[in-house]
Order: sequence, then C-alpha cells, then structure tokens
Amino acid sequence: MNKKTLINQIRILAIFTIGIILIGCSKKLPNPKWAEENLKQESPQNNISIDVFLDATTSMGGFAVGNETVFSQFIDQLDASAFTAWKNVDIKYYKFGEKIKNIDRSNLLKAKTDQFFYKEKGIFKRTYIDSVINRTDMKQLSIVITDLFQDEGDVNIMVEKIKTQCFNKHVMVSILGMKSKFYGLVFDTPKAPKGYKLKTDERPFYAMVFGNPSSIEKLYEALKVKDFVKENQIILVSDQIFKSSKVSIVKTRSSKFINKVAQRTRLNNSFDFSMKEEGKDAKFDFEIIFERNTRCADFKESTIAVVVYKKSITDPLKANPDSIITNDFKIEEIKRQGNKLTATLVLHNEDPIGNYSYLVYLQPNQINGFISPSWIHEFSTDNPLPNTPSASQTYNLENLISRLLVAKNSVLPTNVSKCYINIYKR
Repeated sequence: MNKKTLINQIRILAIFTIGIILIGCSKKLPNPKWAEENLKQESPQNNISIDVFLDATTSMGGFAVGNETVFSQFIDQLDASAFTAWKNVDIKYYKFGEKIKNIDRSNLLKAKTDQFFYKEKGIFKRTYIDSVINRTDMKQLSIVITDLFQDEGDVNIMVEKIKTQCFNKHVMVSILGMKSKFYGLVFDTPKAPKGYKLKTDERPFYAMVFGNPSSIEKLYEALKVKDFVKENQIILVSDQIFKSSKVSIVKTRSSKFINKVAQRTRLNNSFDFSMKEEGKDAKFDFEIIFERNTRCADFKESTIAVVVYKKSITDPLKANPDSIITNDFKIEEIKRQGNKLTATLVLHNEDPIGNYSYLVYLQPNQINGFISPSWIHEFSTDNPLPNTPSASQTYNLENLISRLLVAKNSVLPTNVSKCYINIYKR
C-alpha cells in the first residue's frame, strides 16, 4: 500500500469516526422535561365544611320582610342544597359587621323577618368583610350573604384582601346575584351619605362563595333547582374558563424544513417536530375547540398574545436546563368562530443542532382581555340616587368585579391555551 492510499484511508476513517460520534451525541441528547404543576384543583369529595356568614348591618335589615321572599328562601335552601351535593356536611353560621359572631341555625332563621337581628350592638354599624375573607380556605367553602354595597375605599380594601388572602393561596371566588323584596335604609351613597329609604320588590343581594372552583360549582348545581338561582346571574373568578378543550397544532404546507415526528413526552397537549439543521423558520396552524364555562368571564380574542418559555438541550450532560422566556414564537391571524379559535404560530429558531422545547401560552390581556357577564352591568350603578331606578342597584358592583378579575390575573394568569412544542433539530 503506497503512502497516498494510506493517507486517504486514514481520512475516510477519521470522517467516519467523527460522524459516528456526532450521531451518538445527537442520540444522547435527552428529551425535554417540564415539571407539571404540583398543585391540582381538588376534586369535590363526599365531605365538606361550610361557613355561612350573614351580613347583619343595618342596610341588610331591609330584606327581613317576610318568609316568602327570595332572600328568605335562599337562607332556607342553603342547608338543603349542601346536603344534596355532599353526603356529609359540617355547616356553621355567623353574623358579621364590625365583628364576627357565631350563631346557631335558629338564630340565622331570625334574619328572615326579625329587624332586631340587624341592630346588635358592636355589629350593625359597619360591614368589615375583610375579617371574613381572612377565614377562607381551599379545603372548605365560605359563603358570605351581603348586599355588596361598597364605596370606593371599601372596594380597594376588599380586592386587595381577596388578592392576598385568596388568590395567592389558589382560593377562588364566585358571586351569585339575586333580587328580593326590600323595605329599609340604604347607606354609604355619594349623594345620600346618611342613607335613604327604599321600598322595592327587586333589590339585589349576593352570595359570595370562596373555595376551590370544583366545590363552588358543585354547590351551584344543587342550588339551581330553585328558580331564583339563575345561571345567567353567576360569575366565577377562576382560571377554569373552559369545561373542556382540544388543541391541534400542525405545520403549514409552506414549512419545508420541519416535519411531524412521534411524540416523545407524556405531557398534555405536546407536539413534536424534527427540523433540518439549516432550517430557521416554520409556521404552524393552531386550533382549539372548547366548551366555555359560562359562569366565568368570557375572553376577547383580539387581545390574545403568545407567552413562550424555552428549554435548549444541546449538551447530553445538561438534561433539564432552566427555561427562559423567548421571542422565538409570535402569533398571527387570530380568529374565533363560536367555540373554535384558530391562529398561526410563527417560529424563528437560529440555534444549532439540539432539542428545543417550548411551553406556549395563549393569554388574553390580563387587564382588559375579559368581558364580565351582562348582568353585572345591569345590577350595578356608580351613582345611586333616591327615587330613581339606580336607587335599587348596587353601588360599585361593576368596579368590584373588574378589579377582582385583574387582581386574580396578576397572581394567576388566565390562559386560553397551554401547550408544548418540541423541536428536534438535526
């Protein structure tokens, strides 16, 4: 064998060896891993603890006008519905205002007709609902029966308290609106700070329900057998805005450097694609078909943005790198038709050979991307005036709800979709 032939063979062997090494390294790159949330929404159980807090301040006394009113029927129905929904119920009752006082059921029933219930010294003058919020817990339901008549300062205090005490601890809140006969005094209005007399067949009162969303909705299912509990007068502030959903992501025909591959991870809504080394750009057709939870605020598709976190795996020794927020993806052509949302996801990736995993959120604007149910506006006024239709409406209700939605989203963002897109670049 001459020297020239030997050199050529050595070159071929070297190239072959390097190729084998590169292929081996490529195969050794681990699949992407994401830690799914440790916190899971608690499923409704057969046992439940419920605390019922009834606002015993003077303005609530106007509802104590008979046993047959909606207000009285709701008080009667709470126990029955709780025992319908759960096998074992531990239910406690309280009256509150300036302080909280434990009462028994027979005392609670006095709230239906007895004006003295609303005149107890040390309770009747002010509604300190923040003290009730301090007692909320994920493992139970807390039901607050009140007229929610709040001035600007009260709204600020309540929202901040719910944000820190509830949303920060994954305790959600729902509000059920009802209307009942009323004959009494209404306080804390801008034009009549000392109160005004009101007699009406339809003044709103509310049940604020705190707890995990599954248990809240289970209670509503039992309550709605009564005509005065209306589906279109409920709002649930929660990230469970869909009852169900199905996500599809496929590459567009124009994306020549990318192809679908078998799924390598067991994460929900995970989609895997191979990409040629020279490839940098790709487009995907995104589709989600959903059944909306109509008890939650609807979303505005025009405000949706894409929020993406990325893991780059290029070293076999670094199997689970930290994720970083990235601009590799953008979203275009967002369209909604009923229960279907479509969009185009556009990828630009200039990285070398490796495994790239993206956690992709589709998020409406967390400040103005949600629409409160129409009943909130109908029940609310920003200026209640005696002897006008606004006298029977709730002061600052719309303001309260919009701020609660923002407060919840500032702690726990609400997503239309969460999915994973894994790119294996070779």
